Amino acid sequence: MKRVFMRLIATLSVSALAAATFVPIYADAAVISKTVFLRSIDETEQLSCVEVEGVPVPYVAVDEYYNIVYSNSCTCEKLSNNTYKLDNGRGTMIIDPAGNTIHFDEPEIFLYPVDEKATAGDISRLTAVKYKGASSELDIDLDNYNIDIIEEENKVFLPLTTLSDFFSVTTINAVYAADDISFNSGTNPQIVNWQTNFDSLTRDKSEAQFSYNELCFVFDTLYGCPPNCEFADSIKSKGFDGFLQSESDETRKVRELLLSTSTVDYIQGLGILECMLNDGGHSTFIAFLFTEIADTEGYKAFLDFEKNNPNDPGVLIFKDWYKKYIAYTNSHNAIMDYEHLLDQYTPIFDEEDGENYYRYYEYDNTGIYAYTEYNDDASIYLKKALDIAKAHGMKNFVFDEAKNGGGADDSLMYMMNAITGCNYPELYMRSILTGNKVVQEYEYDMDQDGVIEGDDEDFDYDFNYAVMCSAYSYSCGNFFPCLCKEEGVPIIGETSGGGTDVRETYRNTLGGVYTLSSYKELTYRNGGNVEAGAAPDYDITKKNPDGSVDYTDFYNFELISNIVNAHYKNAAMYRLYNPNSGEHFFTAKVGEKDILVNLGWKFESIPWDAPAVSDIPVYRVYNPNSGDHHFTANAAERDILVGLGWNDEGIGWYSADGSGQPVYRLYNPNATGVGSHHFTAGEEERDMLIGLGWRDEGIGWYGE
Repeated sequence: MKRVFMRLIATLSVSALAAATFVPIYADAAVISKTVFLRSIDETEQLSCVEVEGVPVPYVAVDEYYNIVYSNSCTCEKLSNNTYKLDNGRGTMIIDPAGNTIHFDEPEIFLYPVDEKATAGDISRLTAVKYKGASSELDIDLDNYNIDIIEEENKVFLPLTTLSDFFSVTTINAVYAADDISFNSGTNPQIVNWQTNFDSLTRDKSEAQFSYNELCFVFDTLYGCPPNCEFADSIKSKGFDGFLQSESDETRKVRELLLSTSTVDYIQGLGILECMLNDGGHSTFIAFLFTEIADTEGYKAFLDFEKNNPNDPGVLIFKDWYKKYIAYTNSHNAIMDYEHLLDQYTPIFDEEDGENYYRYYEYDNTGIYAYTEYNDDASIYLKKALDIAKAHGMKNFVFDEAKNGGGADDSLMYMMNAITGCNYPELYMRSILTGNKVVQEYEYDMDQDGVIEGDDEDFDYDFNYAVMCSAYSYSCGNFFPCLCKEEGVPIIGETSGGGTDVRETYRNTLGGVYTLSSYKELTYRNGGNVEAGAAPDYDITKKNPDGSVDYTDFYNFELISNIVNAHYKNAAMYRLYNPNSGEHFFTAKVGEKDILVNLGWKFESIPWDAPAVSDIPVYRVYNPNSGDHHFTANAAERDILVGLGWNDEGIGWYSADGSGQPVYRLYNPNATGVGSHHFTAGEEERDMLIGLGWRDEGIGWYGE
């Protein structure tokens, strides 16, 4: 997921939770039906609910909730031991109201969503989830968080927020406001106006306690404890509440703010938490929230408090951590200050979608696709860029994701299949919940004909691929170059920025959105961790006088093209024909080829590849009187022609050694102007010309 600015704890600290807890009042409450809004006011479902005093959200039937947010159906059966078994056809979830526990035999198989059937227009679909090696079971004890499981009318119920958090892997989350329930995906706006919950300057004590307990449940159960978070190890070993209580006076203050009945305190606590637990962009508590509640009375009061109370302990802590947060962000976002250097190039196409862009450039024999997020648009425009590159005779294709902060893993996998020739159907990860190694299998519509049919014969490209990344390349922007490096694709730029845990989205009990690095840890195929990033094969960073990174060369397309050519040690040779003079011309520079085509020359073919560098240069000379070009690997011949008035135009390209493809040289003794010499890698063409009276002058040089 994109950058944005379970573990069961063996010795979980629950004393403070118990000491300050509330006790939900539940006594045979009636089951009622509530309307759920799905993405629009006109798309609704009904959900069985139970209202429990002291809990700020309704309890909802677990199986009904599941059947709304997952594409496949789930059955619920009450067993003879008074537990409930949910079965989705791939796994089971056992819920024990008496013990207040949840058990999974194969948790990831049950929880991870699978697309049961392809939908028209989809570019990809997740077809299966399986384990690599042995798997572990999972047990969750909700007593640790004072969250009760209740049953009524042979149905089992959990709080709406708890289910929304636990099934966040679907990307669907739920909010409750004004007696209405709304579902939507990710950080997309909800239908119900939950923002009114932040108009009140106070919170009910039971709401504050339940909200805090729920946050502890999420951190202890679903948080990935990413290694680039300063306090990850402490949270992992102590649990979230234990961390806040024991780490420092500052964390104890955060705990006090999160438990406060003051809305201003609560917002301040979330703000400090985001800065304190900064992991590069996955874990956010106010980045989205502040935009959504900007017009509420609670947020306005928070801004006034921060402004008018500069010496308040909470304000001072927030300011201190915010400075650290901004310093980190500025350092990792430094490449964005060089974005204007792209203006020196004219893109073949330039598409935008909100804050993201998708651009394709060409320089000599290299196509460069620059994109700022992994999503469906990125996949669609990649196909467009590949088609253009193929039509224009590009030899190299560079994925420029140096300004890419992440996105969707299915888009990333589409691009991996593009690079590997449709040979990358599996995504590997490790579950922090259990330590299980998980494999997600995908199918793709690589040729984008509207059908995922597993038959993409039209998707046929043969480029030399490279990837350009930077410290800004985070999450999927980090994962892609790591996987490419594993496949032997050269990496250009600087080491990518980490972010190994998939970001998931949650909603607090007031409806506000927050995100966390989740328990889904992306890995190499062999299970290795990708947090360290992909180290570049070609580091093109420089240092400014102040020690900061100079990213100028990230926008030097000539350098990038030369690096790729040198890495693959060949360059496409372009053959052109002038219908007016009859001259054939050869060049390794796609820019020169394009200029001549625009002047009326005919592009005929790519007859051979030339090594980017070798010990045998092929010299290019020009006769200013006749307008004729001549090419020779013989330095003495070059010198003779220069002595006769020809212009030395330097090295045109390089020859391979004698084991390469012969390029034959022929001479027309009848020619009086241009085109007296011709060069061809085709034996049939050579023999045809000899039959027409041309003289065979042997092999001029060798191609790859």
